[in-house]
Amino acid sequence: MTNSPGMLNQQEKKTIMIAGIATLFFLATILFRDELYFVAQAKQYLSIHTILEFLSITVSLSIAIQGWMIFPQHLSRYRLWYSGVFLIVGIIDLLHTLSYKGMPGLIITESSAQKATWFWIAARLTQACMLFLIIFFPDKQVQSRQKTSMSKFYSPPRHENPSLLPIMNDERKQFEKTCFLMVVRPCTKNCLSPFGVPPIVSPFPVKR
Repeated sequence: MTNSPGMLNQQEKKTIMIAGIATLFFLATILFRDELYFVAQAKQYLSIHTILEFLSITVSLSIAIQGWMIFPQHLSRYRLWYSGVFLIVGIIDLLHTLSYKGMPGLIITESSAQKATWFWIAARLTQACMLFLIIFFPDKQVQSRQKTSMSKFYSPPRHENPSLLPIMNDERKQFEKTCFLMVVRPCTKNCLSPFGVPPIVSPFPVKR
C-alpha cells in the first residue's frame, strides 16, 4: 500500500516546518550571543551541569522509548538499533552525571573529575561509533521476536564474575577495569555477537 501524494506532502511540510524552527533558533543564538553570554559562579557549576545532563539523558531515553514502543508497527531494524544505542548512551551519561566531582558518587566508585570525563568520552564514542556502524547495514523489516532478543541490548551492563573487580591501589586502573567489565564488554558482546564477531578480549589479567 503506497502513501497518497497528499499524505506525503503533509509529511514534507511538517519536516520543513521543524527544520525551519530549528534554523531560526540556531540563528537567534548566533545573533544574540552577546546578550546570552554569562559567567556562572563556581558554586553554581554543579547545579547547572546536573540540570543540563539530565536534559541530555531525557532526550536519549525518549528516543529509546519511542523507538521501542513503535517498533511493533514498523518492524524497522534501524528503529530497533537506534533505540538500543540511545538507551546505552543515556545510561552512560547518567553514570557521568553521578560521578561528576561534587556528586555523591556511585556504589562502585566515588566521584571525581577524571571518572566523569571518562564516562563522558565513553558515551560520545559509543554514540558516534554505533551510529556510524548502523548505516552500513540496510534497513529492513524484521520479525517482532527480535525485540525480545534485543532486550539483552537493553539490560543493565553487568559482568559475569564480580570477583573480577578487586580494589586496586591505582585509581585510574581500577576505573578503567570497571568500565571495561561493566560497560564496554557487555555492550560490544550484545551488539556484535549477532554478526558473528567475537567479544573484545579483556586487556586486564584475570586471577585464576
